[in-house]
Amino acid sequence: MNRKKWLEQVQKHKNWLKSQNGEKPNLMDADLWGANLRGANLRDANLRGANLRDANLWGADLRGANLRDADLGRADLRGANLRDADLGRADLWGAKGIKMFGPIGAESRFIYANWKDGKVMFQIGCFYNTMSKAIEAIKKKYGDSLEGKDYISAIQMINRMKYWKQKE
Repeated sequence: MNRKKWLEQVQKHKNWLKSQNGEKPNLMDADLWGANLRGANLRDANLRGANLRDANLWGADLRGANLRDADLGRADLRGANLRDADLGRADLWGAKGIKMFGPIGAESRFIYANWKDGKVMFQIGCFYNTMSKAIEAIKKKYGDSLEGKDYISAIQMINRMKYWKQKE
């Protein structure tokens, strides 16, 4: 996708978000390598397979975005809102502000954690909340089972990784 086409899609997305005769854009497989998207509103955007390697997504709104198969290697995701984002098979190698752990349990889920508004937020499937809320939800679903203990151990380990949290 060339720059002109990409800018057209971004404008469509802005209009769609404002409900001003816009349409949901298709940024699937877009080459956004190294793009400065700091603070961008990419809510519900289709970025499946997009090349976002080295992109600055600090503080970006990626709620509900389709990032499946996207290359987010070395991208800066500090402060990004990833609630309900689909990160399935995304390459997160070297990305800042996010950690991934898994697969865990019978459902082979991955735990994603990112630093948002001064706290670590955990995403497990469609769940997105703080560490205490994540542990509460896991205990409710899995009780005292080995699977539940594995999830809780992983969450606690990720939370102890203080070095990856951003300095604001």
